Amino acid sequence: METQKTYEIFTDASFDDVVKVGTYAIVIMQENKIVRIIAKKCNVQLENSTECEVFAIFQAINLIQGSLLNKNITQKFWLRTDCVVARDFFIEDENKIKIFENNLTLLNTIKQTYKRIKKVLSKKDCSFRLRWIPRESNKVAHKHAYSAFQKLKTTNNKKDIEVEINKWYNKLMLCKILRIYRKGIV
Repeated sequence: METQKTYEIFTDASFDDVVKVGTYAIVIMQENKIVRIIAKKCNVQLENSTECEVFAIFQAINLIQGSLLNKNITQKFWLRTDCVVARDFFIEDENKIKIFENNLTLLNTIKQTYKRIKKVLSKKDCSFRLRWIPRESNKVAHKHAYSAFQKLKTTNNKKDIEVEINKWYNKLMLCKILRIYRKGIV
C-alpha cells in the first residue's frame, strides 16, 4: 500500500553586510513535529541578505533531493520562507531580481536545481510549493539561523559553524508556537 508524507520545511537566514558572511537554518516538520533542524554557515561568498535567504531555500531543495525524496511514496514538500524576494526569485521565469550578479555559476545552479526538483516531483505525482509566510510564523528557523550567526561572530568567522539540533524542548516549543498561530491567537 502506497503511503503519503507531507513535509513542511521552514528556512531563514542571517547575514552581516559589513563582512559579507551569513548563516541559514532549515527546520523540517512532519505532522506538526520537528524531524530535523539544521543551522550552518553559508559556504559560498554572498553579497547581501537576499542572496543568503535564497541560498537557504536552495539548501533545503538539496536536502529534499539528497535525503527526503522517496521513490515508493507520494510526498508533499511545502517550503516556507519569510523573504518575499527570495520566493519571487524562484517562482519567476525571467531573472528580474538582480542577485548573484557576482556569481553567475551559483545563480544558474540554483535555478536549474529548482526546475529539476519541480520536474522530478511532478513525474512522481508529488507536490512541491514555495510560499511566503510572516516572520512570526518562522520563529524557530529564524532563531536557529540567528543563533548560528552569533556563534559564527564569536569565533571571528574562522571556524565553520554547523549545528544540528533535535532536542525535545525545541520540538515542543515550535509545536506550541504553531498551534497558537494556527488557532489565530497571534
